[in-house]
Amino acid sequence: MDERRDDRAGDMGVHPTCSMHHMGISDSLLALANASGEANVPEGATCCGTADDRGLFHPELVESATREERASLNAEHFDAFVSDNRTCEMGLEMMTGRTYDSIAVLLERASRPVVTP
Repeated sequence: MDERRDDRAGDMGVHPTCSMHHMGISDSLLALANASGEANVPEGATCCGTADDRGLFHPELVESATREERASLNAEHFDAFVSDNRTCEMGLEMMTGRTYDSIAVLLERASRPVVTP
């Protein structure tokens, strides 16, 4: 029998990207995150303003775009933070001081088999 590790991430702040919102699949990201913990989308988590690499050159865009989301993150407690786009994760890390993981990394950890000697 294949045992699975219980690496649940606890309470998770989930940032669906703009493209996910436009495609109407933000709930899919939330469902995937819920497989590894208690996932919630913070208030104001819409566009992070990173726009591929634009936010790296113009951090004021990210600062402005994440104002409401940052306030929500500061008002709630989360053990982990996830998104589905690395440049968004970088912009959010830059503005929030929190480490964002890719949903793919989170799912890989949760599905990794337990290795015993």
